Amino acid sequence: MFKIKGGVLCYHNGGLGHIAVALIESCTHQGREEFPVFIKNKNLHHYKQKTKLLQVKHPNCDVAEQQRQGKTVIASTSKGKFGRYLIILMGLIKWNNKVPQYMNKSVYKQNGASYQKQLETLALTLRDKVNNDQDWYIDADVIIDVVDYWKNPKAVCESISQCNLTPITPMVKTFCQKTAYTNKTYYQQIRKCFDTVDKVFKKVNTKVELDFFETAVCYALILDRLNLEHTKVQRLQTSPTSTADFIKVLQ
Repeated sequence: MFKIKGGVLCYHNGGLGHIAVALIESCTHQGREEFPVFIKNKNLHHYKQKTKLLQVKHPNCDVAEQQRQGKTVIASTSKGKFGRYLIILMGLIKWNNKVPQYMNKSVYKQNGASYQKQLETLALTLRDKVNNDQDWYIDADVIIDVVDYWKNPKAVCESISQCNLTPITPMVKTFCQKTAYTNKTYYQQIRKCFDTVDKVFKKVNTKVELDFFETAVCYALILDRLNLEHTKVQRLQTSPTSTADFIKVLQ
């Protein structure tokens, strides 16, 4: 079992650290702090740490060095692509209150480039970020996967137990439900992208309503599945209105 004394929490962005700290402080027998107030679309950014159960390391954390010092490293992150795109979206909303849009220079510097060029730049940036395991602290001793708040509260309890803490199971379940409910807009956006790409590969023709960021996520997912560079596929010239526009990329 790990010793929580000296335990270090690292995370990527999007309020993940606030969520993990609130979880451990309010849903364990060792914490027993007051249950946090959940605010829609805010992913507990407002939460203030109340105990010394965790030492927060953000934005930088040298996992190997912390482990050499005998500390337990706990990461609030995701092992999968869905969770990583979700984390990126949550982070963009946190810092900008919006995501990059076509020809919106306040959040994305396009320098007058075409729709195709802007889309490819954003899609390739997202793909490379999501696929780079080194950016996601997956070498930590304990991983709290963001998707588990939606899909697997039992796994969240298990992660807490791995920290040598005792989860209060009913409270963990309530915490996960509230996290999922107040952040469902972000989850649904990424779900829509993954579902759209599934339809593209099944060659199901249907209308789509995607903003620029969602289109970039879809394009990145398609390139990832094909394992091809953007120069080797049919390129999107304009905003897609149906899956048929994406299906052309596969041809």
